[in-house]
Amino acid sequence: MATGMIYNGYGSYETRDGERGIAMKYAGVEFWLPYQKVTYFPNYNFREVDHDKSTGTGGQMTGLKYRDVRVPGGWIVEEMTMKQVPRPNRDMGLLPIVGTKTGRTIRVKAGIDATDNTVVWDDNVAEVEPTAAEVAEADRLAKAYKEICISEYFQSKRQLMSGGKGQLQPSEQVRLFMEELGVKDLDDVENHTAIKGGFDPAVMAQAMALAIQLVKDRELEEATKP
Repeated sequence: MATGMIYNGYGSYETRDGERGIAMKYAGVEFWLPYQKVTYFPNYNFREVDHDKSTGTGGQMTGLKYRDVRVPGGWIVEEMTMKQVPRPNRDMGLLPIVGTKTGRTIRVKAGIDATDNTVVWDDNVAEVEPTAAEVAEADRLAKAYKEICISEYFQSKRQLMSGGKGQLQPSEQVRLFMEELGVKDLDDVENHTAIKGGFDPAVMAQAMALAIQLVKDRELEEATKP
């Protein structure tokens, strides 16, 4: 549980100092996970209010005092990847890994000191490379998660077009997933226009088939209502 590691195969939707990745929080602290790289979580020193020392006689606050709370890195990784509902972050492609040691050590931020906000560092974290199997698994999970999100959008849209409640347009996140995976929304007018200014017959045929199916679904729903 000393040092945990996460490989980010999920996404590169934010930028920090020219590097693509995503930011995640644990216990109020933000961690940066660069895309397709390993992020290390050594035993981490969190700064936490000491409620006993901050409370005087009669329950009066005497001024905030802090204490150090040391959390194992493996515990942080488990909390950040396995405890989310309904889908843990692991299933998005944020994969806890073991990796293969390179034989080198690196310096990794390991917290904040409670007394003077001094940054704590761990200078002896073993550097690792993710294995080919770990990279492949993270990529597989990320792709499957994005496909599920896209599928849920299309299902929601079909429900809306059949007279129920649903979503007409994809969220910005789902739209990014669709662009990444090359998925087209056949109901988008832009996707019906051919490159040379006409209409793509294949796309139009698919769109017409979808429209016909939606009409049939609506008629069936009306016919089966009590």
